[in-house]
Amino acid sequence: MIVSFCIPTLNRAHYLIQTIRSICSDVDFSTQFEICIYNNCSDSDYTEVEKEISVLSESFNITYTKGDIRLEIDHSMFEAVRHAVGEYLFLIGDDDYLQTNALKDIYDLINNEEVDLAVFNALRVSDQNEVGVELIGFKNKRYFDFEEALLELKEYCTYGNLLVKREFMKPEDFKYLFGTSHAYGCFWLSFFRRYELGDIPRIVVPSSSVVCLRYIEKNYDLMQVTFKDASFEYQLFSNVIGEKSKTILSKFDSRLQHRFTSLKFLLNLGLAKNDLGRIKSINEKYYEKNKLKILFADLLSKTALKFKRPIKFLLKMGARSK
Repeated sequence: MIVSFCIPTLNRAHYLIQTIRSICSDVDFSTQFEICIYNNCSDSDYTEVEKEISVLSESFNITYTKGDIRLEIDHSMFEAVRHAVGEYLFLIGDDDYLQTNALKDIYDLINNEEVDLAVFNALRVSDQNEVGVELIGFKNKRYFDFEEALLELKEYCTYGNLLVKREFMKPEDFKYLFGTSHAYGCFWLSFFRRYELGDIPRIVVPSSSVVCLRYIEKNYDLMQVTFKDASFEYQLFSNVIGEKSKTILSKFDSRLQHRFTSLKFLLNLGLAKNDLGRIKSINEKYYEKNKLKILFADLLSKTALKFKRPIKFLLKMGARSK
C-alpha cells in the first residue's frame, strides 16, 4: 500500500461520491492505494454514498467510519488520517476530486523522485462546475532551501492538494495543533526539527495539476480561522521550534499579517458575504488597529452587493490600498 487518500466528510454526500469515483477511476492502481473516510456525524443522508462504497469495496480498499458525535474540524481530519497505513498520505476534501490521469502522475512522482512533501497545483472549481485559475502560479519546482519552501508554499498547503510521507504526520503533533483549524499541517513541525539538525526536507511543486478544489460554502468559520486560529497556530509553533526555525516562521507570519490587513483581502471577505463587523468580537486587538480599513471595506463590499457594482472595480481600488 503506497498511498492513503484521507477524506473527512460532513454533510456533502453528493460531492463525496464524485471524490471517491475520481480516485477509483483507474483499476490499474487498485492495489496500490486505500481510501480512508471519516464521516463527522453528518445530518444529511449518506445512503447513496454507503451503497457506492459497498460496491467499490469489492475492487478497492475503502475504510468508512461514521462518528457518533460531531467533532471540531482538526479532530475530524485526524480521524480520517489516523488509521491510514500508506507510506504516503494524500489529504483531499470531500468536495474535491482528482483529475484524469491523476493517479499515474502521483505514482510517477513517487517512483521517480524521493519526496517528503508534494504541494500540487490545483484547479479551482465553483459550485456550478466552472473551472477557474490554478491555485499556485508556478509548477515543477524542487526546493533546496527550507526557508524558501516555507515562505512560498505554506499558505498554499490546503487540505486537498497535499501528498506527504506518513512518518512526518506524527499523531502527537497533530493533536498538539488541535484548535488551529490547520492541525493537518503538523508535518511542518517535523520539518522544523530536521532543519534545526541541518537536514533539508525534500519538498516539490510537481509539474502536474492532479486535483480540482471546489470553492463552495465551507463547513468551518472562515472569519474565526483567519482572525483567531492563524495567530494561535503561530503561537503553538513558536513554543516548540528552535531559534533558527523561529526566524523563518516570523517572516512567514509577517507576510501573512500583511495580507490579512490589506484592503483587497478585506474586500474579498466582504464580497463573499462574510460579516466584517464580527472581526471585533473575534480579535478586538486586530479590529482596533485596522478599524478604519475594516469599516471602509465593509461599506464598499455591501454597496457592491446591493447595487451589483462591478467587483473588478472594487478590487482595483483595494489593490491600490494594499
